[in-house]
Amino acid sequence: MPSKGIAEAKAIERRKAIEEILYALVVQKFMDANISLVPTLTPDPSARVDS
Repeated sequence: MPSKGIAEAKAIERRKAIEEILYALVVQKFMDANISLVPTLTPDPSARVDS
């Protein structure tokens, strides 16, 4: 019989795997609808970039 720690670790792994799958499905839906998840950057000559 697995110890409590091993069972908890496996439960955490399962939860993370499910979260990753759901995230991938949501991203796929946005891609299917041709919706960009990253905003378009437009050059702004008045914008200042500090190095």
